[in-house]
Amino acid sequence: MTGKPISPRSDINCPFNGKALSKVCHKCALYVSIQQGDNPPVWDCSFALTPLYMLQMGKVFHDGTSGMQASIESFRNEMVRSNQQAVQVIAATALPWRNGRAIEIEDHSNG
Repeated sequence: MTGKPISPRSDINCPFNGKALSKVCHKCALYVSIQQGDNPPVWDCSFALTPLYMLQMGKVFHDGTSGMQASIESFRNEMVRSNQQAVQVIAATALPWRNGRAIEIEDHSNG
């Protein structure tokens, strides 16, 4: 006896050897105990649980990155606003203005 409980599922066959789960799981290295939080441990085939873990990890990754995406978008919006203000300041100070109209500057570079 390996200390693992016998699977109650006799209607499903193992994908590796074709025998009923109740006859082989308690002898298999892939038959593992999973415990989440305060819930009692559940014994199941880790091979069978792989798709569920992949879905769970996808959800965790998505939830973790959505906050990062929001932060990046917020930073981008701040940079756009800052650049727009800088352009306005440069445009306002680049040409001399009088009474709302640009003053034409004479070109004296030709001598």
